[in-house]
Amino acid sequence: GVDQILHGITFNGTDTELVVACEDATGYVVDLEKGNIRKELKGHAFRVTCLAYHPDGIWMALGSYDSTVTVWHGETGLMRSKLRSFGGAVLCVRFLPFGPFLCVGAVDKSTKVFHVLTGEMQFSLSAHSLAVRKMCISSEGIIATASDDKEVRLWDCRMPWHEAMGTQLAVCRGHKGPITSCQLTREGKGLLSAAEDKTMIVWDVIHGAIMRILVGHTKPVMECFMLEDEPEPGKEQIIERRSMITGDIRYIVSASEDSTVRVWDLTTGYDVCYVRLQNPLTCMAKSQDNSLIAAGDEKGGVHIFELKQAM
Repeated sequence: GVDQILHGITFNGTDTELVVACEDATGYVVDLEKGNIRKELKGHAFRVTCLAYHPDGIWMALGSYDSTVTVWHGETGLMRSKLRSFGGAVLCVRFLPFGPFLCVGAVDKSTKVFHVLTGEMQFSLSAHSLAVRKMCISSEGIIATASDDKEVRLWDCRMPWHEAMGTQLAVCRGHKGPITSCQLTREGKGLLSAAEDKTMIVWDVIHGAIMRILVGHTKPVMECFMLEDEPEPGKEQIIERRSMITGDIRYIVSASEDSTVRVWDLTTGYDVCYVRLQNPLTCMAKSQDNSLIAAGDEKGGVHIFELKQAM
């Protein structure tokens, strides 16, 4: 029911709904089982470029080309507040894993952290020379910002905050085009990035070193993520090979403008399977338990795949 380019997509905290960011300045909440639109989040003047759910599902945030961010109640879909402290289009939003804090990256080259309830800016991270397009946050609060300047920068925003908060930890340089996606491992030691140069890179962020380059897409990679399972209490973990940087992660999933979704084996660097769709893909998300992925395309299509069948 959304016949337009999709700029972002995410699952809610219970994997029962999808939220999509659209060209018509609206965010749509879609029932995953029935496929119908449950809510329309209208509060922007131009395209919605990005979105995020708070880890506990209380809040949603939508960023827009109109240089604002709207914060919504996750359950009711009612707008809570609007943030306007940006010098250009907002390109990425992420909630910190602790407290009511929201990180926002924009065309003005900065990353700002806000208190959701008060709207007050806590601090700003500034070092990129071009727009901050993507960001990700580890479970401890290490922030990675990816930019059109072809760099990923790592920042220390772990609690408790003090005068040195926001210290830059590392810079990852190696891509030959603007960076379109990034994801940190849970412990923040490893990083996966994708770019318009059609490649993905796995990084040792402690040393800023490249561990592996994944090549296979024929057009820009728009989204990628690692499949990192939560350890099950009381269950013995059988580990054939554990990396000090990437831990137990073996598989990577990517979506590209070449209309394919690919699953990669991190140990070999090759794709083990792929699905070719009709239209170029613009965004992708995974469910909390890694069992489902949702990919959005430039014609408004949302494609749902069960990862366990593919792997």
